[in-house]
Amino acid sequence: MRRTLPAIVATAALLGLTSLPASAAPAGKPRVHDFSVPGVSGVHAWGSYAKSGGKVSITVCVKDSSAKVGLALVIAVAMNAKFTKHQNILAEAHGNGKQACHSVTTADTARLTVLASSVGHDGASRVGTLKRIY
Repeated sequence: MRRTLPAIVATAALLGLTSLPASAAPAGKPRVHDFSVPGVSGVHAWGSYAKSGGKVSITVCVKDSSAKVGLALVIAVAMNAKFTKHQNILAEAHGNGKQACHSVTTADTARLTVLASSVGHDGASRVGTLKRIY
């Protein structure tokens, strides 16, 4: 009996050979975790991280959302388990409506903390609340 390609594809689909459940993630692809950073007036900051193979990839982003802010910052610090090593991740945006992101991959995977900060055109600075992500 000779089958045509559409019949073979239809049979495979019926048997579940060509599809994966929606919850199935590709093997080896780390799960990305999004996080928010406590706000500072005129600054919106956020980020994400993904752990894989003893390392973590971290991305932090910041947006200057006020004409009164001259510089918007987001600062992240990744630390090792003994707190003897760390990796700083910084993104800065200059000017109203400007946005910036910065990514780093590090072996310092024990703790990640973040905070937002701003400097106004008048030189006044504001520092947000430190937040532990993991």
